[in-house]
Amino acid sequence: MANTTKDRRVPMQVLSLGMPRTGTASIREALRILLDEPVYHAFELLDHVDHCPRWEAAITAKFSEKDRLSPLAQQQRQHLDEMLPLGDYAAVTDMPAVCFAEEMVAAYPHAKVILVERDIESWFRSFDSIIAAPMFHPANNIIAAIDLWFLGPVARVHHSWIRGWFGARTLEEMRSGARGHYRDYYAMVRRVTPPERLLEYELGSGWEPLCEFLGKPVPDVPFPKVNESAVMEGKFTSILARARRSIAYNFGVYVLPAAVAAGGTWWYYRR
Repeated sequence: MANTTKDRRVPMQVLSLGMPRTGTASIREALRILLDEPVYHAFELLDHVDHCPRWEAAITAKFSEKDRLSPLAQQQRQHLDEMLPLGDYAAVTDMPAVCFAEEMVAAYPHAKVILVERDIESWFRSFDSIIAAPMFHPANNIIAAIDLWFLGPVARVHHSWIRGWFGARTLEEMRSGARGHYRDYYAMVRRVTPPERLLEYELGSGWEPLCEFLGKPVPDVPFPKVNESAVMEGKFTSILARARRSIAYNFGVYVLPAAVAAGGTWWYYRR
């Protein structure tokens, strides 16, 4: 099975398949240094809103009972790059890519797999406060519903994987099933990944085990230590501010002129 398609700019080299809130931002920065290529992380959606429809369609298809993509047929795996916007990326980490962990392990047989696991209770507290609770906050979802141009598409992708991957439609359902899903997910990745392709990396181990596994020289810079909670909180504040600007801009450019034109037309024919 080919590791690339005609539309792929670089080969897929690394699949970092740890769950969100397991140091994915630090791993992303480390892989960018080692590979000198872009790495797909959830943050990419903020700069590439045009990717959102493809992610949403793929997630919906995978987890729908009518058209389940997991496990993908061989022909579908060969066209994974056409389904997901990954052709310009040499590695992936975090959501929404890890929803397709099983498919990517099969679709990119030459890619190395990195797995970072965290104490489950520590992970749950972080995941719940930084991801789960904000995703179900009514005010945030009202802004997403109004902002059809930026936050709306991004939020739909995240709600799609929450509903499909976690099987949760409420915060309570997500919380009740999170730990079980976490355990099942790590068991699945270990089951489908050949041992020679898998590195179980412990954050804090530095460059050496990662570089040895990937066959890369050790960089002469410190291993990245990204404070993910601070970054996520900052990103979330920035996202809401950008969403408000998006609403104001698009209302002024599209909605208000259309409303004025409609009102003028109504007034003209009413005379």
